[in-house]
Amino acid sequence: MLLFATTIIALLFIIGVVWRRRRARKQRRRQIEQLRRWAAQHSELEPALQQWIQRLPATEAHVLLDLLNGYCTSLNWELTWLFAPQIQKAPELKRVLEESVSAYMRAILHSLHMEADVAAFHTYVAFEKKPTARKHRPLVERLYQKVNHERLTPPTKRFFGRFARKEASTKEQIAAIQQAFERDPVHAMAALKQVLATDAAFTVAHIREQLTTPVQLTPMGAAA
Repeated sequence: MLLFATTIIALLFIIGVVWRRRRARKQRRRQIEQLRRWAAQHSELEPALQQWIQRLPATEAHVLLDLLNGYCTSLNWELTWLFAPQIQKAPELKRVLEESVSAYMRAILHSLHMEADVAAFHTYVAFEKKPTARKHRPLVERLYQKVNHERLTPPTKRFFGRFARKEASTKEQIAAIQQAFERDPVHAMAALKQVLATDAAFTVAHIREQLTTPVQLTPMGAAA
């Protein structure tokens, strides 16, 4: 009898947990739908921001919802106020809430547009900290070629005779890159972003090639 009662209690507990999770997921989906509807109807939002919110995949929409809820909670607000009809009775709060949520979403979208700049900045800081590190050598070679091609480096000295084709040493390449960032940081950082983008595209292409390469199976006994 005790075992039966324990089983029933455990079963009810599990059912309660499952029900609460389903209810929470349903509430989150409803909030996302409300947010999309509000964004589509809010004329103060730029079209690009409205389109971004409407086109967000489900997983990213949940992340946005978490960020907005956290932001509102930090101000002792609730995001759901934005969709409540009662907010019409508090016009000043409604205005500030709409402006604040809009500005926060705008900042998130801007930060996403800056991903390449953030990655380039992280790379530059790591390079600046230890420019001679072995792990930076491939980057140094490619970035040197780029800044040299863009004429961001000082004119190279011309050598004659058997030194005519002498290539720049790693030390000279590093110095040239550092001078490029000192002389023209805007174009030097743009060159770094292009190098990183090329590397990323090459990596993706290589992975796709590996995934699509057919596996050659050797028939049994063929190696004998």
